[in-house]
Amino acid sequence: MTKIIYSAAAVVFCALSLFLLLHIAPREPHCDIDSKAYLERGLLFSQTNRFVTAASPEQPYYALGYPLCIGMLYKIFGPSKTVIIWFQLLLSLLSLLLIMRVTRRFFGQRAA
Repeated sequence: MTKIIYSAAAVVFCALSLFLLLHIAPREPHCDIDSKAYLERGLLFSQTNRFVTAASPEQPYYALGYPLCIGMLYKIFGPSKTVIIWFQLLLSLLSLLLIMRVTRRFFGQRAA
């Protein structure tokens, strides 16, 4: 029964994510205010293995964990925002699983 509930939650989440993806404006639809900075540093890392270069010497004002993930995805799959969207969906599903497991461990099966 637990697996059915987890699977149903994942299916609903994926269906709603797909709905949002298909019904948003086509012009820069997947970028928030800070996304451009992360994408630029991720692309720079994928091309040079560095976050700063002579052409872009300023130090980033944010943590570099997310740009590192973007850079690695760009290295593996090429510079595509679609890959990042799928990666974020995967991370969301893993977060859902983690939250359910932690809830079950601390508060019991009924709460999870």
